Amino acid sequence: MKLTKHSYFSLALICVLCACDGGGSDNEPPAAQPADVSPDGSLPAGDNLNAGLDGRIYIEESSSYLDVRSGEMVEVGGSSLSPSSDGLEYVTVDEDIDRVETDDCFYSVELDRVKIHDAASGAVSTSFDIPADIWHVRLSPDRQYVAAFYKDDNKCLETSTRLSVFARDGTPVIQSVEGIDDFDWLPDSRLVLSWKDAIYVEKEPLSLDLRRVADLSGIEGTAIWLAASPDGSSVLFEMATGTNPFNSTVSYRNATVWSVNTDGTELKQIATSARPDDPATDSDDPQVNAPTWSPDGSMLLLTEAFTSGGVVDDVPVIPTVIPIDNPGITYLVPATIDSVALPPTEFAADGITPLEVLGSNGTVVAGRLSPFGSQRWAPSP
Repeated sequence: MKLTKHSYFSLALICVLCACDGGGSDNEPPAAQPADVSPDGSLPAGDNLNAGLDGRIYIEESSSYLDVRSGEMVEVGGSSLSPSSDGLEYVTVDEDIDRVETDDCFYSVELDRVKIHDAASGAVSTSFDIPADIWHVRLSPDRQYVAAFYKDDNKCLETSTRLSVFARDGTPVIQSVEGIDDFDWLPDSRLVLSWKDAIYVEKEPLSLDLRRVADLSGIEGTAIWLAASPDGSSVLFEMATGTNPFNSTVSYRNATVWSVNTDGTELKQIATSARPDDPATDSDDPQVNAPTWSPDGSMLLLTEAFTSGGVVDDVPVIPTVIPIDNPGITYLVPATIDSVALPPTEFAADGITPLEVLGSNGTVVAGRLSPFGSQRWAPSP
């Protein structure tokens, strides 16, 4: 099954029901008990979560970031939230801020505003408006360029979606062919992308002169949520095999996680589910999503079995939605592990632990970050 961008995201109703931050809902994840947590689950003042790891994990769908050291979630706002790899800036999009007339169309088109923020203060460093539907926005490592999926509304009745790169002042630089499934930046500002059942790497920055490094045609699924390692030597990605129907009130994405070196070697599956799988149905297929790297490349972040939404109870006069149980957990996995099945049979045996976050009442709980958008881990500014 081939997936489109619109398959990755939940209905508005589902987003309201989703407990994206691992805390603050009635259906809160199980309590985590790291060594520095007291018996009642509270954190001693001044102590740190997640074994002293640092940085911010930016969560695209909820437009927020998790402070890894404190476990606190901070709301940012906007859409397409994503940080620069050095953590000094992040980008957001304000959608449909205005309408403008164009020469090519008999109707006005909506403007989106791309904003680049100073990560320490949140202040807007620069912005540009674009007559387009633009999403999945990524800052280049040198913070001079913005790559995004882009549908040009200047062209009347335009329906094609292309990967486009803009200078940080909004000047168009390059635009790809149609059909790119996903992309990321390498540390030297070359693009790595998935297209036509393969992974490609640019030969030179901003050239779109591509070299194929992995043939994925023999693997079921579509390569999405690419995440280049901090040193640029390898790329993580999901092989997504299915998702909920568009009109479903329950949201999930079936996938396993793979990696390949950017020189084309060592294509392998690195994460799947340990849960029983009935071949007759896809409802229990592996759901390992949203891979990303820690800033130093020592840890991977993987979310397993995340399911959100609810079932409709149509017995009352006014139908209601009953939230379902969400078994999802976001895990910290050492990058040195060759392959893993989640959930692990024993926590910490191989260095695998749940991501620790602060729950709604200030206790430490196992995090479950929404995978219905990318997750990016950057250094703290």
